[in-house]
Amino acid sequence: MIYPSTKGVRNRSPWQVNVRNRPTLSRVFPVHQKERAQACVEALLQEGHKATLVQQEISFEVRVRRAGIKDQNLTFDTRAQAVQARY
Repeated sequence: MIYPSTKGVRNRSPWQVNVRNRPTLSRVFPVHQKERAQACVEALLQEGHKATLVQQEISFEVRVRRAGIKDQNLTFDTRAQAVQARY
C-alpha cells in the first residue's frame, strides 16, 4: 500500500527478533530498546541462528501542532489512520 506523506508519523511499535525455525528463541523488545534488540540479533547470529530484526506495525504516533493550541501526541493502530489524522 502506498501512503501519502508520512512526515511526522512515527512507528511506536515494539521490535521483534525472529529466529528462523526456532520460535522459542524469538523475543520482543519495547520501541525504545532497539539497541538491545540489535545486540540480541548479533548474539544469535554468532551462535549460528538465522535471526532478523523487524519492527511491528501496531502503534503509530502523530504530533499535532496548530497555532494557539497546545501540542498533542495522538496514537493510532494503523499508519493509514495516523496519516489521515495529520490532515
